[in-house]
Amino acid sequence: MMKKTSTLLALCVITMGSSSFSPPPKSQIRTVIIDPGHGGFDPGTHGLISKEKNVALSISLRLGKALQEAFPDLKIVYTRTTDIMPGNKPTLPEGIRYRAELANKAHGDLFLCIHCNSDGHDPGKYAVRRLVRYKTVGRGRRKRQIPVYATTWVKNTTVGTATYIWKADRNLPKGDAINQRQGLGENASADNAAFDMTSPEAKMRAQLYEKNILPTAHY
Repeated sequence: MMKKTSTLLALCVITMGSSSFSPPPKSQIRTVIIDPGHGGFDPGTHGLISKEKNVALSISLRLGKALQEAFPDLKIVYTRTTDIMPGNKPTLPEGIRYRAELANKAHGDLFLCIHCNSDGHDPGKYAVRRLVRYKTVGRGRRKRQIPVYATTWVKNTTVGTATYIWKADRNLPKGDAINQRQGLGENASADNAAFDMTSPEAKMRAQLYEKNILPTAHY
């Protein structure tokens, strides 16, 4: 019997290259990578009757089917379709690396990563302690204030879903700011002409700087 560790919510965390759910032009997105979180020896969080890896896989397969029906020309690539670590890799780092390699080899235009979270409380009832007041104890120099708490038992009935969209891209404002900081913009002087953005060296250097800067998150 599975250990009851937390109540599992069907919480989908979607990591994607676009924050819009409207149908994209065919010329922009042709291949979608769907990555069910965890898998195999990596179960993720636990619920009363389920594990994150199984819920994520079920959602991913249903999502892929819905996308295929809506866009027949769309190519869907799964990082896993069964309960295994993607690529059947023996370690978590290797499984994560396989995901990225698969997406690159498939020339993916959009990467969807499905995960679930627990609500942070044990199943059933849990205790909530709150400060009610302070009371004075002792006399003289030993006199002091101590807190008085009240404990209330709350039943965990959390249900529902939530969706987070994390958009990671190298946008133009960020690129322009990097170019100006590195002397690659319109104000570049003759001394740093080697870093003019028309040169391959400058473009590669700018891309490296862009990748090292944290992307913007949209919720």
